[in-house]
Amino acid sequence: MKSQTLPHLTKIIALTLLFSFGCAKSKSQNPLIQESAPLDNQLKKSLTKIQTGPLADDCDQKLAAKKTEIIQALDIYRADIEAKQNQEAPSADKSFVDFEGGKIEEIAITPPPTDTAKKIQTFSWDELSNQFQKIKSAPYSFKKWAYALNYAKILISEDLNRTVYYTNLTLEPSDEPALSKIIAEVAPCAIQEECGELNLTAPSTQFANQNSVYHYVLGKIKGASSRQEAHEWISNLYGKLEADYATKFKLPSNGDTTAIVNSEGITEFRLTLDLSAFSNASQNLAVRWIESVWSSDHYKLKLVLGDKQETSSLFKYFFFPNDTQRDTTYHAGEFTHEVHLFTKSSSKAFAHETGHVLGLNDHYWEFWNRDLCAYQTTLDPTDVMSDHIHGVATPGDWEELIRRYPVSAPKGGP
Repeated sequence: MKSQTLPHLTKIIALTLLFSFGCAKSKSQNPLIQESAPLDNQLKKSLTKIQTGPLADDCDQKLAAKKTEIIQALDIYRADIEAKQNQEAPSADKSFVDFEGGKIEEIAITPPPTDTAKKIQTFSWDELSNQFQKIKSAPYSFKKWAYALNYAKILISEDLNRTVYYTNLTLEPSDEPALSKIIAEVAPCAIQEECGELNLTAPSTQFANQNSVYHYVLGKIKGASSRQEAHEWISNLYGKLEADYATKFKLPSNGDTTAIVNSEGITEFRLTLDLSAFSNASQNLAVRWIESVWSSDHYKLKLVLGDKQETSSLFKYFFFPNDTQRDTTYHAGEFTHEVHLFTKSSSKAFAHETGHVLGLNDHYWEFWNRDLCAYQTTLDPTDVMSDHIHGVATPGDWEELIRRYPVSAPKGGP
């Protein structure tokens, strides 16, 4: 498929949106299932981790000199740029509201784009290097260097996730059957403590060897010094396979959601969640932002406020006003059933993360294109679970909710 890149002037906006897209995670003690990479205050330290990461590949070696040149220059200006960025007034063409000590961009609900073709965003160190060569010898421009710094931070974060934190960026939508098959083959050995050797079929072995994370773990199993060590790696592989399947293909349904057909003939999904970490005013904003996106002529979402201390299965929402990480919904692990949102996110990000709470997966697809040494993301601009800036709740989203929380649907369909 031919890659499509956005025009240079709008690229940094697209990158910012890409980085702020929410995700669903399943964290555990498994070393192969970790958080998104934390950025070191010194970019050079992060770069060193990447170059020596267990999953570093030929691209990392090929791009090492370019990365080093860019990072060394950015580290000089980084503190000044970040200080000025924190003091910058919000853009005049955006509407920000105060929220729990931070800022949230309030995005109006508009019809989705008429162009329904999926978009492919491509970004890479090669492209950043081309931009860097233009500014490094020119008079200092805050905007241009801030652009380069923001771009580099995104690339470093993705590189860390790929090379150090075992984020799987080689799975494709067509891999679901193969992933399901290898899970079934690994499971019997993973649950038997005395099992230290996998017997995979040829197709599953080939699939694993084509995937950087799985190939790495198979090597660890083969090179284990004891049956116990081999079994630990087999158990870790099984956990990683299941986590990848859930994250990419099928998140669990929400046990605190019911569906009814109300008196107006509208199918109403009632989701109980915990917003008690917010003030009353912020709770009202969050409810309005979420329900306004998840609403159509025949279906709508109705939020019911509850208390996680009384019902432990509820998802509790938290907001971090002094941090700009990626919005995340946690289905397991240390932050089980929590939604973490960050300042300078958007009102529609609340709706996107609530989609994860309901069990909907991300409908964008992130992929590491090793041939291009570039990250690519496929977006559907009409779907809030893919592009939450422009998208809305689609007929496909409602159909999946009906499958998960069945009721007698009203006439007319989505």
